[in-house]
Amino acid sequence: MLRATLLIISLITYAWTAGYRWNSTASFPTGLWKISKPFNPSTDKFKTISFCPPNTPVFILAKQRDYIGAGLLSCASGFQPMIKKVIAVAGDTISITDQGITVNNQSLANSKPLNIDNKQRPLPQAQGELVAAGFIWVLSDYSPTSFDSRYFGPIAVSDVLGVIEPLFIF
Repeated sequence: MLRATLLIISLITYAWTAGYRWNSTASFPTGLWKISKPFNPSTDKFKTISFCPPNTPVFILAKQRDYIGAGLLSCASGFQPMIKKVIAVAGDTISITDQGITVNNQSLANSKPLNIDNKQRPLPQAQGELVAAGFIWVLSDYSPTSFDSRYFGPIAVSDVLGVIEPLFIF
């Protein structure tokens, strides 16, 4: 039994180190994903990425409410990595209205912010801005109820693990 447990732990650790991730959230399709390359904000706008949520009040609240999790192999912040699409990079202008997000005056589908979650609790609301150097905005165009930059604002490029692609999804 001990050998089997050690083998499983070794396989999970290897898969994590090799960039494999299992997504079970509703933000993107469930399945096996792989980090395919480092993220470059100059060339990877609109790519899907994996990133480590920082240890900030909005992400602590998200963890307390089970919007995000902590995994067996988590980020340094203790949170499970997230998968989102990059919608804005440094120099882009974000606007958030009741109808949704616009980037450089272009409306984005499935971007209408919600005021409350499914348990009737108020959601944090990010403000539009000119995206600063070293930051990006992320969104799930797969799920209109995703916890993304509509609620937590920009994330640091340094928190990005890499561009991620589905290998086997349901």
